[in-house]
Amino acid sequence: MSAPGFSGGNEWGGMSFDPKTEYLFANTENVIWTTAVIDRSAPPRTDRPQDLAGARSRYTFSGYNKFLDPDGYPATATPWGHLTAIDLKTGKFAWRIPFGEYPELVEKGLKDTGSESYGGAVVTGSGLLFIGATIYDRKLRAFDTKTGKLLWETVLPFAGTATPITYMANGKQYVVIGTTSAMNRKAGAKGSAYVAFTLDGAP
Repeated sequence: MSAPGFSGGNEWGGMSFDPKTEYLFANTENVIWTTAVIDRSAPPRTDRPQDLAGARSRYTFSGYNKFLDPDGYPATATPWGHLTAIDLKTGKFAWRIPFGEYPELVEKGLKDTGSESYGGAVVTGSGLLFIGATIYDRKLRAFDTKTGKLLWETVLPFAGTATPITYMANGKQYVVIGTTSAMNRKAGAKGSAYVAFTLDGAP
């Protein structure tokens, strides 16, 4: 078993920083992964191409496997993901909240479970933190950097597994994020898209 899992605690989107509050922001997941060493001296398995490829080593591994319960959810206590603000002046958490949801669990009243998230956040000078990252609920969210309060959210066409960018054009400020279904094998619709919003939330 590996904790954090093979995909890490903090993902490829990296962390973001607010120079006004001196807070560092990180989205992390709490999902355990497993693997095992397999002795190839036994007859090769026809359902494992790597066993049939004439590999040189006697040993191989069982692959990257998430430690899941019978229903397909992480087999550990929730939250399975967090969004955290670290006060760099003290080294302590300024705030920490569950981050991400499974829509089907929310329908059953199970909120704040947290989830895997792939992608980082962008912080604006006005004290907003924008982040997508959560692969199952496909949301883009805006938080207050000082308190972690959720100020706005919307559902994207696909998961926003990228770090958003923000820019000015013709006097308006925009937030843009790349989205894709590639990280969620359970996703219904397949595809990818860039989605842009003005700072007032209009697409």
